[in-house]
Amino acid sequence: LMVCALVPYKNVDTAVEAFRHLDRRLVVAGSGPMLDRLRQQCPKNVDLLGWVDDDEIPNLVAGCRAFLMPNVEDFGIAPVEAMAAGTPVVASALDGHRNVATDGVDALLGDIARGGRALERLAPALAPFITCDAMAWRAAGSLAAPATLPLWSTSTDSLMLPSSAGSRISDAS
Repeated sequence: LMVCALVPYKNVDTAVEAFRHLDRRLVVAGSGPMLDRLRQQCPKNVDLLGWVDDDEIPNLVAGCRAFLMPNVEDFGIAPVEAMAAGTPVVASALDGHRNVATDGVDALLGDIARGGRALERLAPALAPFITCDAMAWRAAGSLAAPATLPLWSTSTDSLMLPSSAGSRISDAS
């Protein structure tokens, strides 16, 4: 599963191309300027859902083997939410990901987004999820148990500065 904006630095096109050669299904939820081009080049085992409402994402995460994030940005909240739900993450081994995930415990972190060779590095990173079921990996104790957490959008809506500040955090920027 990938949940992201469909923009070049997210490497969605690389993931789509990697899955062209794999006998597994990739589900991509998101919209953006690359959507039409991705739909044109998409193999049959890749489902591009387009925009998905926030309340539908937990069901997608709960039903997937792994959350894929082969991008070149250093951090994103989506893999943290996936790990909180007990879903393993396959991500680039960038500092931001290493700060929130432990390679081999709740994530597989690899050098998959650097050096222009992301495609050849992505397929090997996915191998554990091709050869075994992440649910079995989780049951064997190799992954943390899922947590029940509110959606990020729900949590941020309830965050407030002290009443003496007189404004919401979103107004403070």
